[in-house]
Amino acid sequence: MLNNYDWEKYSEEISAENPLDTNKSRGSVIIYAPEIAEELGFDKRTLFYFTWKDQSLRLRVYESESSHPIELDEKEIGYKPGDVSSKIVKGITLPNSKRPPLDDVSYWYNYIQHKNSEWFTKENDNKTALSDSIKIAEVKANNGSSVEHYKKDRVSDKLKDVQAYLIDHKDEVYSYLYTTNEQYKKFTEQISNFRNEGIWVFLVGCGYALGKKSGVEKLTRLLTGFDLDQPVNPKIWLEAEPTEPRIKEGKTHLDIALGAISRREETGSGINLDNSAPSWICFCEAKFNSDISPSVTYDENRNQLARVIENAICFQSSGKYADNVYATIITPITFKDRRPLLEEKFNTYKANPKNLINDLVGCCLAKNRKSYWVYPTDIDQRIMSSLKLQWVYFDDLIESLPCSDISEQLKSLWYKLCE
Repeated sequence: MLNNYDWEKYSEEISAENPLDTNKSRGSVIIYAPEIAEELGFDKRTLFYFTWKDQSLRLRVYESESSHPIELDEKEIGYKPGDVSSKIVKGITLPNSKRPPLDDVSYWYNYIQHKNSEWFTKENDNKTALSDSIKIAEVKANNGSSVEHYKKDRVSDKLKDVQAYLIDHKDEVYSYLYTTNEQYKKFTEQISNFRNEGIWVFLVGCGYALGKKSGVEKLTRLLTGFDLDQPVNPKIWLEAEPTEPRIKEGKTHLDIALGAISRREETGSGINLDNSAPSWICFCEAKFNSDISPSVTYDENRNQLARVIENAICFQSSGKYADNVYATIITPITFKDRRPLLEEKFNTYKANPKNLINDLVGCCLAKNRKSYWVYPTDIDQRIMSSLKLQWVYFDDLIESLPCSDISEQLKSLWYKLCE
């Protein structure tokens, strides 16, 4: 393997004058295709890692050094390889035998940042400008009209409006939502990646928090199926971390949590049961295009759904547990066939809770025990009497957003995503 970007000497530049030949049986290319980017809801300067084999394809967006890329296939984008090729403004081929492997996320994230800096320049007025060849191609893509003509209805502009609003109204959102300042900053900075499940969890949370107490009550009803009494100061918790039930298992980051919850002292995201509040909790796991993980590092048979449910059943403070426990799955209505394990496990656990008990009893990881936390000895009874499993759709959560300055924009963005 060659170091750094030395493999580029074996690559070929792609442009309008030298188009990509997708008649070859397979290939890999980093591409700039602004028309596709905007259609999919990304910033127009997004660079894709484009691979194809015969008539199948993948577009990947590397959004960070540590997380798996967003992946879209030909069914999701409605294009064949030749369609993508016709919309490429600029690109560089990736020689199979010389480049690093596809799963080297950190490498490809940094390489794409490098190409972004190379292909785009900064003008004196600090506005991003494209090279002359890209400018010409962009005008052609817009049928000769100026880019400003399309600005009003572009997804990227709506995202920027939402982003600016949430930054300016953070204090208002925080009245009924809790996440760390670092997480809030990360989410608002990454709003342009609106095909990411974490971003939509954040947007849903903010949308209902802007509805104030009635917004939290409404979200509770949607996620649990019941009108439940709220704590004195109800919150929508994002990325909260309950004490882990098993040794050698990392902390679970809950997509959404509601109910009798308080922040654990001397932590940013750590949470405990609030024994002074009505005794119910709701822990949510959100999935977009991906399925649940079938295993964890130290137990190949421990699936992600069982882990989230166990966190909910074991959630406690001072030896007390919630009387009513809701574990809720949140997914889009679409792409249901992409989550076979989640659907199988959910239906199995809901039909007969003893299947869940068997999976938890069969876990080979040792049970946790701390000075302030003990694994419940009656977990089978708690599952049978306290646990309620729910499956709700992002679509319904978006459609039911309480009225706010960004609710209609969020609905519009969701409809665009589902097209």
